[in-house]
Amino acid sequence: REVQEWAEVLKKFPNARRLPGKMLIGKKGWGKPDWKWKARFVARGDLVRDITGQIIREAVEHKVPAHLAAVRLAFALSLLFPSGVVLDGDVSGAYLTATLDGPPTYLELEWEMMPEEWRRRKHPVCRIWTGLYGLQRAGHGWGKKCEKCLFRLGYQKVAQSDEHTIYIRPVKTKSGKTEQVLIVVYVDDFL
Repeated sequence: REVQEWAEVLKKFPNARRLPGKMLIGKKGWGKPDWKWKARFVARGDLVRDITGQIIREAVEHKVPAHLAAVRLAFALSLLFPSGVVLDGDVSGAYLTATLDGPPTYLELEWEMMPEEWRRRKHPVCRIWTGLYGLQRAGHGWGKKCEKCLFRLGYQKVAQSDEHTIYIRPVKTKSGKTEQVLIVVYVDDFL
């Protein structure tokens, strides 16, 4: 995506928001023989600013992750059935796969991370089109996308439950029996 001047963005989108980004670098598996460096670029969601430069708190409806009790229940249910199996998975870069909704949002880079051509500008920014970790709206966008995909695959929310991220779907086995597949979603992890 292309770099723009913040002043030009404001002329086009008076409700635009801007925030800084930050590179986090750490050691994953430190102390183990196969440790490695891990880096993630994150949005400073605590520093979202409006057109006047004031820090704002975005009111966002979140998809609440499943409670730990729900995760434990899923494990317990798997033990009650002869064919009960628990599988788990992580959606790599989940927030990055979801479209960012809401007001146009622009990212400011730290001076050390700016490409050379950005440094010649007064206030360079770049529009964010997908969620970034650290941005409140990113979790909301990912939750909506996840739910939409599960519904498309035939899953339904578990009825009469306070949990909003537990889904169930009947499946036919090779022997012709109908069994239930239960999915518990915790942020970007599936159980």
